[in-house]
Amino acid sequence: MLKIYYTMHAAPVASAIFVATIVVSLIGFRNPGFRDRLLLHPWAFFRERRYHTAISSGFVHADWQHLALNMFAFALFGFQLERYMGYLQSTHLQDGMAAYLQSDGYRILNRIWGHGKFLLLYLICLVLADAYSIIRHRKHAEYSSLGASGAISGVLMATPTMGQNQFTAQSHSNIARQSHEASNILHFARWRPLALDEGSHPGRL
Repeated sequence: MLKIYYTMHAAPVASAIFVATIVVSLIGFRNPGFRDRLLLHPWAFFRERRYHTAISSGFVHADWQHLALNMFAFALFGFQLERYMGYLQSTHLQDGMAAYLQSDGYRILNRIWGHGKFLLLYLICLVLADAYSIIRHRKHAEYSSLGASGAISGVLMATPTMGQNQFTAQSHSNIARQSHEASNILHFARWRPLALDEGSHPGRL
């Protein structure tokens, strides 16, 4: 219980995304009409002004397996990446600046900005993945897609880069191993076919 509290306190945005994705997906499992209003439909994106689906589609999933695979990959990296995104090296800074970096005011602002950067990264990766689907499938009226693989892939790729100055050699080895595992998970989740009520069509997961 204490570990869960620490995780939510250290990575509140990742925790909120994790919980929201599960809750919204579970609602979608029980209510296909609700899910259909949130999934991305490139053909209708501009025609029906379904602009919200560029983000909402990342919070719904096709089934339990799809949800579990994406959330497992997100849990491997999302929480630790948010904890490290507010970190700033103070090496080679002047004494006055180094002292400021240790002040309570800076730590609070840096913590807020670090959480904000993680949220921005997640949403940008999600929208970019959807933008690709919108451009590629804008003329395919039967095509729909859903899932958080695009955003999670961004988190996966950003983790070794953001933490490169903070991990030991052993941590680098663990990250490489986890990255390989998560890549395999996302590849499987992304390319298996969807079984949507209005018809099956392979889509971005």
